[in-house]
Amino acid sequence: MIVNVILGILSLILLFRLYSKDEELKDAKRQLKRFEELYDEEDVLPVLEKEDLTESTAQNQQIDSQPTSSEISINNNLNLGKVTKAEAVNISNKYLKTEILNHRNTSFSSINAAAPVWWFDIPQEKFKADMYLILAKRKGFYLLKIPRNTFSDPKSHFYIRNDNDKVQLRISSEPGVYYMRDTAPDSRSVGFEKFIISEFK
Repeated sequence: MIVNVILGILSLILLFRLYSKDEELKDAKRQLKRFEELYDEEDVLPVLEKEDLTESTAQNQQIDSQPTSSEISINNNLNLGKVTKAEAVNISNKYLKTEILNHRNTSFSSINAAAPVWWFDIPQEKFKADMYLILAKRKGFYLLKIPRNTFSDPKSHFYIRNDNDKVQLRISSEPGVYYMRDTAPDSRSVGFEKFIISEFK
């Protein structure tokens, strides 16, 4: 009788120890799984962050790869004639060593036939991002960059068309006091010469 009691107690103790070890093992597995999850969260960026990082890195690489103004001035004597927008974009990207200019962020104008101005009609929202202007001459062109939000409120600087709410620029091509200034009615005569990246001849 006593032997049976002792055996029963020993069995209970053994079962308790096995149960405890099983719980410890389960707890260790839970800890390991949590550690792996944490490692994955910290080591692998979410898809959106990856895309943002890739885009930011690409932009930084583009900025770093752009030549200085002295390098551009050496390379821009190309004996150009009259250029189209596509040709000017391609030439600019080639000499800036980047593909940053495209048909969406770049506006093009030749000297107006009726008046000595470069005439642009630009949606106001385009001023929220970096924007490029190509001012074509009879031979060659100027490349300008307007950094994002330089004119965060276009209405306070430029003439706004009533029919389509676009910014209308009339940048003077005539040498003199108003050269490279906006001459559109009711504008603030903003000077654009300071935005020139290079002149391609």
